[in-house]
Amino acid sequence: MRQLSLFWKLYLSYLLVIVLALLMVVVGSYAVRVFRESILAHPVMELTPQAYLSVQSIILGGWVLLLLAAALGWFISHRISQPLQEMRQGAERFAAGDFSHRLPIPDSIELASLALTLNRMAAQLAEQIAVIMQQRNEQEAILESMHEGVLALDTQERVITVNRAAEALLGVMATQAKGHTIQEVVRNVALQRLLAAALHSTEAATADIVLRGSEERFLQATATALRDAQGRDIGVLVVLNDVTQLRRLENIRRDFVSNVSHELKTPITSIKGFVETLRDGALDDRTQAERFLVIIARHAERLHAIIEDLLALSRLEQGSDSYEIPRSETSLTDVIQAAILDCAARADVQHVTVIPTCAAELRAAVNAPLLEQALVNLLDNAITYSNPDSRVWVHVRQEDAMLIIDVRDQGVGIPYDHLDRIFERFYRVDKARSRERGGTGLGLAIVKHIAQVHGGQVSVTSTVGQGSTFTLRIPQHAKH
Repeated sequence: MRQLSLFWKLYLSYLLVIVLALLMVVVGSYAVRVFRESILAHPVMELTPQAYLSVQSIILGGWVLLLLAAALGWFISHRISQPLQEMRQGAERFAAGDFSHRLPIPDSIELASLALTLNRMAAQLAEQIAVIMQQRNEQEAILESMHEGVLALDTQERVITVNRAAEALLGVMATQAKGHTIQEVVRNVALQRLLAAALHSTEAATADIVLRGSEERFLQATATALRDAQGRDIGVLVVLNDVTQLRRLENIRRDFVSNVSHELKTPITSIKGFVETLRDGALDDRTQAERFLVIIARHAERLHAIIEDLLALSRLEQGSDSYEIPRSETSLTDVIQAAILDCAARADVQHVTVIPTCAAELRAAVNAPLLEQALVNLLDNAITYSNPDSRVWVHVRQEDAMLIIDVRDQGVGIPYDHLDRIFERFYRVDKARSRERGGTGLGLAIVKHIAQVHGGQVSVTSTVGQGSTFTLRIPQHAKH
């Protein structure tokens, strides 16, 4: 259907109404003239029925014209208002987010142009919103997959965004944190100072933050101001890196360096002192010289033991990364008896009885020398810290495909806060007592690595004053 301008539609409609009105005026004037002529020509009582009929027809025709004009006016109004109503409803659907809806194209040029423009606007909005949603989903996916915690705040320090890593680090939930100030979400003075510095600076600010809770966490935080396209400050972005493990490793490295230096320095200092004493004249006194030489030999043996343990530990660490240790089917009874025999002399001195429990038929694919060394270290540790006239039990059992070896003593026990570090190199619970009894501080670290190269692990449970139980778990059969 050929489209007409809305102006011409309105113009022609008004013209048609005017024509009808003029027709009604003409018809009315004709009716009045005919009626007057009839009255003048004849008395009222003598008017013929034909005259009355003519008058009635004229009046009826006028009413018909009036009704036609009203109907035409309603039709024209409906044709003009219906497209406007449809566009209003369509605009409401667009406002509600239904951009898939399309407006029908009216007949008039102006309304058709408006409908086409609205449809094109809806399509463009749908496309732009789809792009924005895709970008938003990509950004959220990136934020959620980041190992670093990300925290975004506005200029009033209210939380805008918290990713999953930040939730875990700060112990908060994003749904509860959003819209609240950082002071309400995280009570940490160092973090609040960092945010204040970033909000009032053009450069990034960094700080080390310590979170204290069930366990201490160390975070490295970097904060920078957020700015819009016009360069106006709109908030601050904080990136949190969990450096707890790095700090722990750094502390272990520092302790290791300090401990190994001390462990080596002590016997070397003693050896040097006694050598100087001998050179200053004690060498002439045979009794004193013999005593000093025995002390020097003992310290030299201690140095040798420390170096041997360090080399053994190094070999175990390198071996666990580079190749599989050789294994063979071995009788566990033989390995247990060999380890007990190795520790018999120390057990006799301490008056400690070692009681083994192991089924004679129990066998496993292990590296016998390494497993024996691990048991010797565990037994030596148990005997060293046992009270005189006490017992140490070695119990071997099988659980599914795992070999479980328990070494239990009745010694002094280990405080709970030391249990998670007991397998570190040179770590000692009672440093004075350990050195007095000749330990190198590497025995349990070697046990841990022997368990690991077998594909297993070692653990400990302890009660102060009652004793400790070290449990070695290794696969009974080697993995191919």
